[in-house]
Amino acid sequence: MGALSMVLGLFGLAAGNAAAEPPVPTPPSAAAPRWHVDGSGDRCILTRPLDPATTVILRVLPLSGDYELMLARADWPAGTARVADGADIVLFPQVDGFKRRGAMVALGGELGKAVAFSGLPPQFLTAFGAAKTLAVGAGGKQFVELPVPASAKSAVEALRRCEEVKAVDWGADPAAFGPGGTLPKPIGNTSKWLDERDLGAVNTWRDFGAGAAFRLTVGPDGKVEKCDVLEASPNSGLRANGCKSLIAHGRYEPAKDAAGKPVRSVLTFSTAYQIVITFDVR
Repeated sequence: MGALSMVLGLFGLAAGNAAAEPPVPTPPSAAAPRWHVDGSGDRCILTRPLDPATTVILRVLPLSGDYELMLARADWPAGTARVADGADIVLFPQVDGFKRRGAMVALGGELGKAVAFSGLPPQFLTAFGAAKTLAVGAGGKQFVELPVPASAKSAVEALRRCEEVKAVDWGADPAAFGPGGTLPKPIGNTSKWLDERDLGAVNTWRDFGAGAAFRLTVGPDGKVEKCDVLEASPNSGLRANGCKSLIAHGRYEPAKDAAGKPVRSVLTFSTAYQIVITFDVR
C-alpha cells in the first residue's frame, strides 16, 4: 500500500480502518478547505467543503464505473426529501445534467445528513472536474448551488488514481493503466449475470447505494477467474450465490497493454444498475 499512500498524500489522506461498512470521512477543517482522498477501505472517497455549510463526498468502488455523490450539511430544508422522487444535478458552465432518484442519508457528527445519489457514470466525474458550480433541485425547486474550485480537476484525477492503485494492489496488471493500455469491458447484458431470484430479494439496504458488490479478477481470456464478495444485503442470496453466477456468466473484453496484449485485470461489479433499491427518507 506504499504507492497508494504516496498518491493519496497529495491531497491529505483521511485516516480510517477498513471495515465491513464503507467509512464515513471526517470533514476537513472549514478554516482551510482541502481535498481529501481516502483509500483505506474497499472504496475510494473524495471529500471537500464547497461552502461553509456543505461538504461534497464522491465515493466509488474501484473500476465499477458507478459513482456516488453526497452533499452533506448539518441541516437541510424539509422539501429536500423530494430527491427520492427524482432530482436534477446540473454542472455549469458545461450544462451537463444528470437526473437521479436520491435519498436523505444520516451521517452523524458534524456532517449531519447528506443528499445522496448513486449510479452516476464516469462522465459525471469528468464534468465535475471542469465545473464552476454544482446545483441540485427537485420538485421544480433548486435547493442548493455550490461553487466548485478549479482544483477539482486535479482532485478528480487523484480519485481515479486511487482506483487504479487499489486495482493493482488487488492483482491487476499495471500495464493496462499505462499509456496505450485499455481496461476490461463487459460483453452482453450484465443484468443477466446474476440470478433474478437473488436480485429480487434485495429490498432495502441500510448502506446507501449498496445492494451488492463483488471484486472480480478477469483473466487475459476475458473470463472471471476469481470473485470475492465485498458487500451484500443480508436478506438476499447474493452473498451465497453471487460469485458462482458471476464466474459462470461474466464475460469481458480483456484489459490490454500498450502493445494490445491481453492482461489480467481486477475490477468491482455492483448491482446498482441491476436492481431498484428503496430508501427510508425522513
